[in-house]
Amino acid sequence: MVETIVEKGAEISEKVQKKVEEGIATVTEHEDGSKTVSYRGYDRGQYLDIEDVKTCATRTLEQIADSVSYRIMMEQAKKMQEENN
Repeated sequence: MVETIVEKGAEISEKVQKKVEEGIATVTEHEDGSKTVSYRGYDRGQYLDIEDVKTCATRTLEQIADSVSYRIMMEQAKKMQEENN
């Protein structure tokens, strides 16, 4: 069993709620308002779920694409391409 503590006032994510509904996890609320989430399974240590990695990469790329530096770089690349044609 793998357990983690959720601080008082913090919400349980939809992902955890889904695991509870599937019977894979349980949530126990303590007197101080904190919660313990317990998962069936193996402790893999520092492990990243591939979906979490994909989400992080997508958000990072979106931030880069929205940056001023990226726009300037793309404008310069377009000018260079036009000069070479």
